[in-house]
Amino acid sequence: MEAIYEQIMYHDYPDYPYLDFGSSTEQQGAWINEGLIAQANEALEARELIKCSVLDASELTAREACDELCARTGAEPVQVIGHKFSVYRPTHRKDVKKIELD
Repeated sequence: MEAIYEQIMYHDYPDYPYLDFGSSTEQQGAWINEGLIAQANEALEARELIKCSVLDASELTAREACDELCARTGAEPVQVIGHKFSVYRPTHRKDVKKIELD
């Protein structure tokens, strides 16, 4: 699994931007707001795989942020390490290069 993750994240899709999870004024930063969910949905539809980073100021751990994002976007968790995580969801768009594992 680690080799697949490394292949996808560092060789096939190295330039994909991160979504940063910071502190929110809503609910004392204890949940992910609708704007970030919309941004994640848009990025997943355009790329299938996104990397995310949870800022130190966030009340959420990377695992909590990953679980909530997956639940609210229909994505699947790929990996959580430290303050970073990545998620995957197949796109419905025909013009997007699909992730294929060899």
